[in-house]
Amino acid sequence: MQAVKSGASDYLMKPFQSPDELRHVVRRVIREVDSERKIQLLSEEIGKDFLPLDMIFLGEKMQDVFGLVQEVAPASATTALLGSRKRAGIAGCV
Repeated sequence: MQAVKSGASDYLMKPFQSPDELRHVVRRVIREVDSERKIQLLSEEIGKDFLPLDMIFLGEKMQDVFGLVQEVAPASATTALLGSRKRAGIAGCV
């Protein structure tokens, strides 16, 4: 049970009841990992194609800001976008 608490997706008790039990657990874990990978890839693809639903980008300046947001979105660091009406830019990453 410690393995599950530490993040394992499944476990087998020794001694195995049969080789089929081992095959079943391994197949289930492989399907789970494959599904998680597909979900992550699809989420990334969807995020590339669609604007955030709660933001409105009507003006040219807002399009520029959105371009900056898309540029820094893949970064795992916290990013601040700073600027004035005349000039917007990426202030820095923490």
